[in-house]
Amino acid sequence: MSHNKFTASILAAVALLIAACSDYNNVPANPIDDRFLDTATVVIDTTGAISCARAVQLGDSAGNVKVIGYATSAGEVSSTKQQTVWMADAIDGGNVFEAYLCNIYRKDTIHNGDLVMVTGTVTVYNTTTEIKNGNIYIIRRAPKTYTYYTESLAGSLGDFTVNTIEGAAWEAKATYAQVSGAQTHTQLISPTIDLSETTDPVLKFGHCHMNSTDPQTQMKLYVRTADSDWQNLEIPEYAAGTTPPVFVESGAISLKAYAGRTDLQIMFDFNTTSVSGTPAPTWRVKNINITETK
Repeated sequence: MSHNKFTASILAAVALLIAACSDYNNVPANPIDDRFLDTATVVIDTTGAISCARAVQLGDSAGNVKVIGYATSAGEVSSTKQQTVWMADAIDGGNVFEAYLCNIYRKDTIHNGDLVMVTGTVTVYNTTTEIKNGNIYIIRRAPKTYTYYTESLAGSLGDFTVNTIEGAAWEAKATYAQVSGAQTHTQLISPTIDLSETTDPVLKFGHCHMNSTDPQTQMKLYVRTADSDWQNLEIPEYAAGTTPPVFVESGAISLKAYAGRTDLQIMFDFNTTSVSGTPAPTWRVKNINITETK
């Protein structure tokens, strides 16, 4: 072979190598190229990606692919900015497919619940189907729950106030607030709650009752703002009313209509004015939380 032909062959091979590496599926694991630096940007193209289950089904025959799944068991980040992440096709799907020591795009640590995509060549090691030393990208972060208001009512009514129209009044017990009485109308009213940073907040609380034949009528939840009157909101779940009473969660109560407000108040209204005799109805409330998952 002449010198010119040899040089041309070398250049052609280099050109082919450069062309192959232009597709991020074929970016070599080491060294990490500039798309994996802190200042890098890249379009995460999920076209043609397969599921974790499909990757396991194909095994070694899968070749060089993109695999999408939820991180179910994310390991520590190594000193070389690599991470081992077990994946599955559901957040609670267990450990199905392993991204072993893969390069983290922009050094962005992966956490359980994140939706990720790993690229590289699938291999089967013992019984583990994996991509080793591939590249891994976060497509979407796991939802996170933010708490905007919380009050346990344990041993104290906190900043709640009591408005008693007739009969007995709300009082603090060791782990909850309670009212018990017939011929009673009393209200447990929260302070002003700031929901200015929310878009779809949800209220939940624990409660239970006893000696009531109609808790949905006698034990109600209301909300209001500075420019509106009290509005009744349905409590999805009531306890069975056993003695002794057993707490249940209220269920999710949407406060979306009040998102963005800074002046929301909630009120637990206990009204047994039409009830006489003993044993008297009792309502207990605890662990009030307003949260949003986003």
